[in-house]
Amino acid sequence: FWAQCLAAHEGMVYCGGSRLDPTIKVIDTATWTVVGQMEGHTNCIRQLAVWEDKVISCRSDKTIKVWRTGGDRACEQTLRGHTEPVRRMAVVGNKLVTGSFDKTLRVWGMRRGSVAWECERVLDDHASGVTAMVCTKDARRLLSCDDAKQMLVWEERG
Repeated sequence: FWAQCLAAHEGMVYCGGSRLDPTIKVIDTATWTVVGQMEGHTNCIRQLAVWEDKVISCRSDKTIKVWRTGGDRACEQTLRGHTEPVRRMAVVGNKLVTGSFDKTLRVWGMRRGSVAWECERVLDDHASGVTAMVCTKDARRLLSCDDAKQMLVWEERG
């Protein structure tokens, strides 16, 4: 299979597939064999991230999915709000930030013990689709870039 993105968590590697195979393959690093897959997206997986015991995926189908890593590896929640494909994600403390071709970043609140994640803020100062994001080590600043060669620095409000 072809993988576009990877994430690792507790002895497993999660491999995001292409438009032709919109699943996430689960590989056990003890045996390097596929032990399962996660299904639910309808198009190309752009990026994977890990937060606590969850794997998070964003796709060209404009959604973000939150998956359990144990048991049945089911999708717990689908986050919607972007109007174009979701291209990038960054875990920033207890927040998930997603960037899209729709020129926005969305900040999602992640709650321990709950699957009710909500969009807390929309940042819409980009001139074109978001291409990259990175968070500083102290989680106080997020840098994002877009197709118009613009870089923005977002600072945590205190």
